[in-house]
Amino acid sequence: MASDAAFYEVLEADLRSLSSEARKTDSIATQITGWLQHTDFPLIKECAERALLRLRAISQEGKGIEAVRTKEILRPFLLVCESKNPKLIGAVLGSIQKLLAHNAVSDEGRQQVIQALNQV
Repeated sequence: MASDAAFYEVLEADLRSLSSEARKTDSIATQITGWLQHTDFPLIKECAERALLRLRAISQEGKGIEAVRTKEILRPFLLVCESKNPKLIGAVLGSIQKLLAHNAVSDEGRQQVIQALNQV
C-alpha cells in the first residue's frame, strides 16, 4: 500500500501539471490554431481536474491500483495525444509510461493508448 500511495502522489502531481499546462496552452493564438486543428485544451484541463478528484478519492479510500484502471483517469492523457500538441504530449508520455508500468491501465485502456500513440 505504501508504494500505491507514492504512485498516487506522483500521478496526482502529473495531473496537476497537465491541468496547469493545458491552462497555459489555452491562449488566444492557441485557441485559434486549436480551432483550426480541432483541439480542445479546456476539455483536457477539465478532464485532468476530474481525474485528479477521482484519484484523490481513490487514495483517501485506500483502494489499490485496480481502482485507478478507469477511463476517467486515462482520458486526459489520451486527449493530449489526440491534440497533437508537442508541448503537452511531451509532458504526458512519462505519465502514460508510469501508468503502464504500475499496471494501472485496463486491457481496453492499453489498446486506446496504442491507438493514441500511433496517431501522434
